[in-house]
Amino acid sequence: MPPPPGMLRAREAGGRYEEVLPAGRARFEAVPLWPVGARWLWAKGEEIDTTPRYRVELVEAAVCGVQGQVVTGGGALIGDVFGDEPPAHDFRPEPEAGERRLAGTCATLAMPNHTNYFHWLWQGVSRAALLGPVAGRIDHWITPPPDRGYVRETLAALGIAPEKIVAAGPGVIRCERLWVPSQPMVAGFADARAWPAQFIQGLFPAREAARGGRRLLVVRGAVSARQLINEQAVAEQLARHGFERLSMDGLSVAEQAGLFGAAEAVVAVHGAALANLIFCRPGTRIIELVPRNWPSPLYARLSQSLGLRYHGLAGAEPALRWAPIKNLAADLRIEPRELDEVLREAGLS
Repeated sequence: MPPPPGMLRAREAGGRYEEVLPAGRARFEAVPLWPVGARWLWAKGEEIDTTPRYRVELVEAAVCGVQGQVVTGGGALIGDVFGDEPPAHDFRPEPEAGERRLAGTCATLAMPNHTNYFHWLWQGVSRAALLGPVAGRIDHWITPPPDRGYVRETLAALGIAPEKIVAAGPGVIRCERLWVPSQPMVAGFADARAWPAQFIQGLFPAREAARGGRRLLVVRGAVSARQLINEQAVAEQLARHGFERLSMDGLSVAEQAGLFGAAEAVVAVHGAALANLIFCRPGTRIIELVPRNWPSPLYARLSQSLGLRYHGLAGAEPALRWAPIKNLAADLRIEPRELDEVLREAGLS
């Protein structure tokens, strides 16, 4: 595998590149999916190449915008921090957006998609693990805007003092010295059982204190996308098998960790709440209700990496005609008979 562009650009800028985790390859087996007529969606196993995880130290670098794009002192964008190849042209923010300067040693955890709980927990918080011993020498932490409770809670769990937090925003933050940890790709969580899972689990020990045996139906809450049309009927059906209906809305990360850590089984529609699979104990049974028109294998892969017993159930989207339409936001309906089949297969009925 060729060296990451981030390494090349860091060295061109006179910075220091340190590889923390090497590149690798993971094999994911075919995913059990119901009903039988939908199994062709995930009929084959797959192999995924993972890129190296690294940290880079730069001199006179800049963090640009709310999304935290990193630019060397010479104006070169280190785009693969977020998994993408850097563009051919230099990245130049609009000068009227303003500029801040920070002396001393900085580290950045700013990122795109921090407003999504999954992306922040798995791809944002986990970046701090790559800093290792460097973390104790940081004077300023550049972070996403603290406009989400889970962002504030996880930054506190990382032990970052409030006075060291500098929120990313419009414009440029220029740093005397800047440490940049790379961001893992969603497809690259082949080693989730060892990293970043152990790191994140260690931040929220409520998981370890939780008593097992609960069966959870996790509903979507106050969101407009992927609502379960027949949620009440599904909740009543699952209640006969000991499931309790819960929403993660308004719960702290520690509370969510405790709930998922206590679960012997989780049923949920595809969504950010399933980021909490990271807190489940090995062997927990997972039934994900997935859109048939866009059945993302993300949580199936993570479940395999974490040692969970995964089953997928494809719903029907009445608002969409059967066609190659990728609309992950479409509401879905679950057929009771098909849900019963999955429950029996998972040993939950």
